Amino acid sequence: SERLDPEEVQALLTRLWRRLDRVLVAHRGHIDKHIGDAVMCVWGLSGSSAEDATLAVRAALSMQRELIAFRSAENVDLSMRVGINTGLCSVSRVESTGEWNVIGDTVNLASRLEHAAEVGSVLIGSTTREHVRGRFRLLNVPPFAVKGKREPVSASVVEREIVRGETALTGITLPLLGRAAELLAIGEAYRLAAGGGLAWLTVRGAPG
Repeated sequence: SERLDPEEVQALLTRLWRRLDRVLVAHRGHIDKHIGDAVMCVWGLSGSSAEDATLAVRAALSMQRELIAFRSAENVDLSMRVGINTGLCSVSRVESTGEWNVIGDTVNLASRLEHAAEVGSVLIGSTTREHVRGRFRLLNVPPFAVKGKREPVSASVVEREIVRGETALTGITLPLLGRAAELLAIGEAYRLAAGGGLAWLTVRGAPG
């Protein structure tokens, strides 16, 4: 912003938020407020869903990609960090404006995570991690202290989404495809053993 005047900075941010806001809305997020160069977005405002945490993380990764494209198109050096937390919030309507007011420890921790995140990264809290485990490649970071918390906070950096057919080391199960004959053999051996007979199976395959 040192080489831009205030009007140019404001115009640049307006163009950027137009693109990033579209990403948030496309992932079913409710944009609560913009504060300077930050945005607060909420999922589950009109009814929570098991997919809320996943949608929020997808939106964050998509926003980072959108920022890279914007940076190239505008020839500017901009960076972003994102903090995501999942949990209960206190929600009310502001009578004078009709806007939502979302407050609580969940919101506060999301803000702390954003401040703790490395530039260009997405940092999620432990509750969010449990909701999205197996869907994203996560890198756990050492617990760290945050304001307002007695105990160190556990968090993870989201590296990327796991593509279809790929598994994370979290016990996720995917269907076996193209193994009809093998499954029949296993089923036959099971029935034989269940009937008191003796069955022997050897399963061998490539690791991973």
